[in-house]
Amino acid sequence: MGDIKEKPSKYWADRQIADVKKTDAEALTAFKEMQSNYSKLEKELNNEVAYFYQKYGKDNILEFSSLRNKADKSDLDMLYQDWEGFAEKYPNYAHLKPVRENMYKLDRYEMLIEKSRYQLSDLGAKEAEIMTRSLKETAKSTYSSMGKALSGNVAMLDDLQADKMIGTKWISGQNYSDRLWKNKDKLLGHLDYELRNGIIRGDDFITMTAHLRNITGVGKSDAERLIRTETSYIANRANMKNYIDNGLKFYEYLAVEDSRTSQACNGLNGKILELDKAIIGSNYPPLHPNCRSRGLPVSNRRAKELGIDENTVINSDIVLKDINENQYNKYKKSLGDLVPDSFEKFVELKYNEEKWNKLKYTYALNKHYSNSLKNGSLSPLVDFKDYIDMDQKLKEKLIGSTVDNIEIRSISNHFIDRVFGSVEQKRNGVTLEVINDTMSNFNERKAYEKSIRYSGERCAVTVNPITGKLIQVNPL
Repeated sequence: MGDIKEKPSKYWADRQIADVKKTDAEALTAFKEMQSNYSKLEKELNNEVAYFYQKYGKDNILEFSSLRNKADKSDLDMLYQDWEGFAEKYPNYAHLKPVRENMYKLDRYEMLIEKSRYQLSDLGAKEAEIMTRSLKETAKSTYSSMGKALSGNVAMLDDLQADKMIGTKWISGQNYSDRLWKNKDKLLGHLDYELRNGIIRGDDFITMTAHLRNITGVGKSDAERLIRTETSYIANRANMKNYIDNGLKFYEYLAVEDSRTSQACNGLNGKILELDKAIIGSNYPPLHPNCRSRGLPVSNRRAKELGIDENTVINSDIVLKDINENQYNKYKKSLGDLVPDSFEKFVELKYNEEKWNKLKYTYALNKHYSNSLKNGSLSPLVDFKDYIDMDQKLKEKLIGSTVDNIEIRSISNHFIDRVFGSVEQKRNGVTLEVINDTMSNFNERKAYEKSIRYSGERCAVTVNPITGKLIQVNPL
């Protein structure tokens, strides 16, 4: 055992880099299959909301009070039939079907949300089928390919082994199915929030559909991130099983080195570690969502030549602790009270994807904020908490479709600077209300090769129509 075909380290590194591209392509193929379902979801949501505006609206506005009346029995009958069809088609998810008696107590708004839950459940069931099939194929092909490369023999995973592998719970005690359905619950929460607040605000149908488009876009992004992360996990797990099955004792951590590489992956890159102590998500890849790192095989003969054994091998816990402590100190110095008050809580937060992504974004935002203060492009009177608050307000008000159907997806940091203005550069800021008015009631629209400029009475707003990013705003 451990007597595998000796090959240069560069061979394994090149092979694993090619494997990253291969598995990423497999994930992309599965995601493309999912994309059509999100387009269908958006259409179904729009149709359902259009039905409500037509049936209960007045002057293209819905009154929330009118939606608190009991739902029509005919509408509830149709919805319950949909749920029965779902339970018959997907018996594994029949438990999602509501209790009949409870459903017939719903008011109109609650019925709209229940209809959305049905549509998201149908989407989730289809997504689960696609992911299960794709992950099983990745598990089998990766295990077979690596087995042949290691020993020259054809190694196979049967269906039972593949099912066990993809069903194993890993980060936060969850597997791909747990995370998939968690994402659907989150999406339903977003829908409820936007529908409820949109109706209360008095949004018309066009405005409401723009909000729905943004929500389905979030769902689509979550689905892409999940299939990429889980495919990477399965490929790495299949390789790890092969190393263990072939009697190897060590592996080498290989990170893809570029601007996207995380600090943890950079810190472990090139380190030779013990397979017995390998924990996926901790010291064996993937360490995080969209992780592209891999574990390379280290033959027992090579380990002996390098003088590596159980007593001399690097302790990955110490390496990771140093990386995390260094990162914690940087974040704490930069963000202060926005960062957990202890190192232990900081490490724990990193396992909460949503909170960790938010903190990373805030850290990056602070770096830009600090640079803008130094170079004079931002007024020194602007506090960072005001900067964060404005970033959030701009997203809430401006993300969505423009009146000429350009989809705004993001806002540049430069745009935020321009909103506040600069004392040093003698440039006035622009209020959110003025920006909103210009985007809705512009006097002039000029299209260039990679941008569109909207001009109003008091400001001009520039957007990249390809990326959907708001680039800058200028007072007039």
